[in-house]
Amino acid sequence: MNNYYGLRLMRFLYGVLAWIIAITSLVAATNILAPYLTTGQSVDIRPALGYLIIGGTISLTCYVFSQLIEILIRHNTMLQEQSVMMAEMNEKFDRLVEILANKRTKQAVSRDIKQRRERLLKQSEEAAKIPVQRE
Repeated sequence: MNNYYGLRLMRFLYGVLAWIIAITSLVAATNILAPYLTTGQSVDIRPALGYLIIGGTISLTCYVFSQLIEILIRHNTMLQEQSVMMAEMNEKFDRLVEILANKRTKQAVSRDIKQRRERLLKQSEEAAKIPVQRE
């Protein structure tokens, strides 16, 4: 069975990238807001919101990609399992067809033998009815 190592690696990398981007955007926003949080200075919060929105969006996109890859892996694994099951079912079906074909040929052979016996019996009865001429 195919283990899809490349897809699993990509799923892992997208998941890690999502976490890294999320944490980095939170750290950047916190650094921008640090003077306000520590000393109470007034700070423009628009850059912090920008980092949070953009970082969150990119992080969410990477997470969605990792989940889509996981769905693809599961789907392909399920298809492989179904193809194996179908191959087994085809083998069983072929065996069943072979058994039925053998049974039919046996029935046909036995029917032919019975017909030949009946024909031979008829011929022997007809031969017995023919008068024999003695000289």
